[in-house]
Amino acid sequence: MAEFGVLPEGFLLKTEDQILESMIARLRPTWGASYDFTVDSPDGQLLRTLAREISEGGWQLGQAVYKSRDRDSATGQALAALLLLTGSQWPEAERSTVTLTLTGTAATVVASGSVAKTLSLGDRFETTASGTLAALTAWANTTAYVLGDRRSNGGNSYVCITAGTSAGSGGPTTTSDDITDGTVHWRYLGPGTAVADVAARSVETGAILATSGDLTVMETLVSGWQGVINLLDATPGRDRGTDAEARQVAEADVFRAGATVPDAIRQTLLRVTDVTSVTVFYNNTDVTDGDGVPPHAVECLVTGGADQDIFDALLGECIAAGIATHSSGPGAVTGTADDDEGVSHTVKFSRPTEVNIYVAVTLVKIAHDDADPETYPTDGDDEVKDAIVAYGDSRPTGWDVRSSKVAAQVNGVAGVLEVTACYIGTAPAPVTSTTITISTRQRAVFDTSRITVTTSDGTP
Repeated sequence: MAEFGVLPEGFLLKTEDQILESMIARLRPTWGASYDFTVDSPDGQLLRTLAREISEGGWQLGQAVYKSRDRDSATGQALAALLLLTGSQWPEAERSTVTLTLTGTAATVVASGSVAKTLSLGDRFETTASGTLAALTAWANTTAYVLGDRRSNGGNSYVCITAGTSAGSGGPTTTSDDITDGTVHWRYLGPGTAVADVAARSVETGAILATSGDLTVMETLVSGWQGVINLLDATPGRDRGTDAEARQVAEADVFRAGATVPDAIRQTLLRVTDVTSVTVFYNNTDVTDGDGVPPHAVECLVTGGADQDIFDALLGECIAAGIATHSSGPGAVTGTADDDEGVSHTVKFSRPTEVNIYVAVTLVKIAHDDADPETYPTDGDDEVKDAIVAYGDSRPTGWDVRSSKVAAQVNGVAGVLEVTACYIGTAPAPVTSTTITISTRQRAVFDTSRITVTTSDGTP
């Protein structure tokens, strides 16, 4: 008879039919070879019911328990328990985040937990900090304004979306998303002459979407708070992780556990919310190294993430392992984190020095045609700028900037026939195609406000 149950090669399940056959074989010597065990007989029905109960309540349950010990086959709570054994955490549900721009009367305080929502879907976001509305400078005629300038006019608040010089009189007066004023373009923020920007998160977890301008309804009533808007899209949250995602986390933790010290630290910091880039300088010698890191210490250059979240991560990864943390230069950050016993420790890391990159692009385009998606779109200049910024955001600390690489991003925009010039520099109006050297403690930073695009029409 075949062996069943826990074997060296794994768990071999005894099926319902095999259970039935085994019971009949045991009864034949006593009940006789001619005894009726068919499905139509009372005893046949009884044995089949017993076989089903034994299969479901015994063998199948035993197999499930066996599989629950294996990360690759465990599910639900069993998988969660395995993750705890290895120090891994289940990917929990996260809320969407957004910055709310509040308008109204100066000195009005909007408390943390105040709710705004979308008009169409009623998705609710609550402020995570209080905000005090500060009075805006009044609009002035024949005045130069830059991108992001905020002004009040006619009892309302506005933000500059295209730099220029204001008109000789009047100023923005409507509630449009694009208001022309001389050569300046404004966007309506809301009623009132005072503004505050406040961080907010969705009340519900998951990928709660709110595109720019969606959050316009004030649910919480606060005297002096008159308007709300989100100028940028919300950063989507997520649902609680699936079994497959939990296994991926566990696999990454196994890698981290077996990795070198710098790799382990880097992997830990990259898991901190909003951290996008990490460079680790590790000195395990008895003298200060060539990077200026003291003996038996680590310096982490971190882009993104909240300071306290990084302190907490370094406490567990470095200080708990007896590794000192170090910081240097203008981006040095020092703070504290408490261990499990409530003891406070000093923790240090560094922010890379930002090098602002200016770009001037000249290109030949295929004139826009609504019927042809391969032509240059009406907002093609913005797409070119966005492509360059996206490329810049993907570059880690210490990576040089090459004009040829920037030009390649432009060539990827629909309707671009040829890039005739791509100049880069660290000052406005660059005039050379070059390579900008970025040191190990620097990071190149791109912004659409520092990119100019000049186009001419060509024939495909």
